Amino acid sequence: MDRWWRDLVFSSKEEYEGFCRRYAQLPEGVRASTVRFGFAPVERPDRQLLMDLSLVVLDEPTVRWAARFTSSAFPGVPVRIGRAMQGRPIQGFVINNRIANVGTAHGEEYALRVRERVGEAVGIDPGLLVPSSTGIIGWELPVERMCEEVEGLVRGVGSADGLALARAIMTTDAYPKLCGVQVGEGMVWGMAKGAGMIEPHLATMLVFLFTDVEVDQDVLDGVLGEVVDRTFNCISVDGDQSTSDSVFLVSTARKGRVEEGVFREALERVCGFLAEQVVRNGEGTGHVVRVEVRGWDDETARGVGKAVVNSPLFKTAIAGCDPNVGRVLAAAGAWLGRRGVRLQPEGLRVWMADHLVFEKGRFLLDREKEVLLSSYLRATAVEPSGKVFPPHQRLVDVRLEYDEGDGRAVVLGSDLTVEYVHINADYRS
Repeated sequence: MDRWWRDLVFSSKEEYEGFCRRYAQLPEGVRASTVRFGFAPVERPDRQLLMDLSLVVLDEPTVRWAARFTSSAFPGVPVRIGRAMQGRPIQGFVINNRIANVGTAHGEEYALRVRERVGEAVGIDPGLLVPSSTGIIGWELPVERMCEEVEGLVRGVGSADGLALARAIMTTDAYPKLCGVQVGEGMVWGMAKGAGMIEPHLATMLVFLFTDVEVDQDVLDGVLGEVVDRTFNCISVDGDQSTSDSVFLVSTARKGRVEEGVFREALERVCGFLAEQVVRNGEGTGHVVRVEVRGWDDETARGVGKAVVNSPLFKTAIAGCDPNVGRVLAAAGAWLGRRGVRLQPEGLRVWMADHLVFEKGRFLLDREKEVLLSSYLRATAVEPSGKVFPPHQRLVDVRLEYDEGDGRAVVLGSDLTVEYVHINADYRS
């Protein structure tokens, strides 16, 4: 996949937001609004938190939409509702951050109550609105406060651009993630939120994708599955899957058709960018790691790649700019061994950057190479604390090639820093 963003460099938050503003315009037929308000959770009434409530409205109902949801056996209420709506027309989304609406006594009741209030206020059948939530698991939605804010939310429909919307869905995200790609007479536009609990299967985090070119529902569904599998299904920050993972793709069909291959390419350009930015924006991330695996079959290659990027020992070594490539083979070998997959060390080669570090069953390391690789890791790092924009798009490149099989996978992951521990230790306290 072409990393069209690879050379992007930003020196300030303002410069990065200037880049985001290039993609602030939503596709034709899509309007949005956001409101922010304070509330005291019933579980911690001594605390005052902020919530963003967003509304995305389509000019008319459509069956041209597709979705992928978490494969978790413990999904949130919005995921269950969204799944039940598949195959039926929709006309918008009601999105909140801060509270995930998972595993509570009144989760479905409150989600439907908010949806009902929004539908009545905006003049849309509430059954056409898809709820979506992200945030703390196990806490109730502040349903009264949410309903109180609906009037202002509806009054502002059309006032929020894509950048405002991408900001409003953030939780521990350090910065908004959005982009758009022209396709035919229209565009494919997307935004994503996600910084922790990133180990998707079938989807990831919250991702909203809109296009104004005409695409049939079956094509949307097929293309979304293919692209999600190559992008969002190939990333990991911490190996923990969310209860709320959702990816939505909607066509308003305001513009002419394009060939399926052209649409697929445009969608993959958007999703590829968003997927990498989720990792780069990961909680406490100091390095983004790209692991390419060739050999075995595709599924095994992906498993090896994820085993490497999810290895705590490898992740902490990268965080410390220590090119401990032995941990690459330790992680890959352990994963293969647990599954009874054949590995002949003499047939495996491993690179970090452009440096061959393992071949014919032995490591190829010396002081000069160790120093070069350590310098390489320092050059690809960012300071994980206090980041509010991505200063660069550099990657730590690791490649494994095995003589048997023609499989291939590319997996993105992150290091593991003290900042990640701080963020998640203090998440609710």
